[in-house]
Amino acid sequence: MFSKYQQIFVQIFFLWTTVIFALHPDVFLSTVQLVKKYGYPLEIHSVVTQDGYKISIYRIRHGKNGNSTNTKPVLMMHGIASQAESFIINGVNNGSWAYSMADRGYDVWLGNTRGTPHGRKHLFLDTKQKEFWNFSFHEIGLYDLPAIIDYVLEKTNKPKLSYLATSQGCVIFYVMCSYRREYQKKIIIASFLAPAGYMKHFSYPLILPFTRTPKRLQEMLPLAVKFGTSVSLYQILHFVQLINSGHFRPFDHGEEKNIEIYGKPMPDDYPIETIDVPIAMYYSIGDVLIKYQDIEEMCNALPMCVRQFILPNKRWNHLDFVYSVHLTKELIEPVAEFAENYETKFKNSLCNELPEPREMENAECIKSVYN
Repeated sequence: MFSKYQQIFVQIFFLWTTVIFALHPDVFLSTVQLVKKYGYPLEIHSVVTQDGYKISIYRIRHGKNGNSTNTKPVLMMHGIASQAESFIINGVNNGSWAYSMADRGYDVWLGNTRGTPHGRKHLFLDTKQKEFWNFSFHEIGLYDLPAIIDYVLEKTNKPKLSYLATSQGCVIFYVMCSYRREYQKKIIIASFLAPAGYMKHFSYPLILPFTRTPKRLQEMLPLAVKFGTSVSLYQILHFVQLINSGHFRPFDHGEEKNIEIYGKPMPDDYPIETIDVPIAMYYSIGDVLIKYQDIEEMCNALPMCVRQFILPNKRWNHLDFVYSVHLTKELIEPVAEFAENYETKFKNSLCNELPEPREMENAECIKSVYN
């Protein structure tokens, strides 16, 4: 007879072995191994930001059946508590954003941000120093995203790229375009998936938004956990401020420090009305984290919101935008087809050239192409 503790040990052992053997084999692969398993090339590049953070990004030059570099660069940026692998791991369901766009002729670049496992190096700071973590999404938009865009355009020798992002990846784009407006000229079109921004209607508890777990999604969950990441406390606090204030503005440090940093007791809202980049928004009524009312208000405030696409599946949640087992048909294809047709439709319109920032008359011309 086993003792009580021996019985507990045996039960734990069998539970552990059951879990291990039940996991999808992709869980045991590195990112490079994972991408190569599905027949795609992968490169790792290093970017240094203006304020000294060293960030690794990925590149998939061509699709599964290609052998030369695709000619259309697209940069994909992940959401909070995530990293570049979020655009890869749904390959288990044949629904990877990275693989699908590479197969459609895009030179795919997968960005990361400071604080993730791919962004924990600095020119003179250590991750054990609190100064390393003294950032919110504001600094990511101000420094990380511009540095990555410049690097991609330099390596591809292109003047512009397409941009695709989820959740926080959309917020950092707003920040960049608000404060570093010269980067608006470097974007062909931005495709936003469940875009965060205004958070006035947020009313749901901060819980993991998995509302259902079919078998194929269960197989992928360990991959999502494996490629989870860390965030700065200030990132979370900044989103909390957006929720509590109803404003979309820089971090509120308190009146005294605000005066020191911004020259006033409270920072002004981000000037999103100055963003003339064509932006297509994809969202769902079933998303309990980013409410559709806030997305539509943001779209109405942007001069160049050229598409509002509501997912027909009302149960589509926040994580379905990257992890759904139906991702290819329900979202990737509509996003890719619209982005691919953008320049063609534009060239056939009466508009003469892509708008430069604040050329509102030309911006209205381009918006009319899609009405």
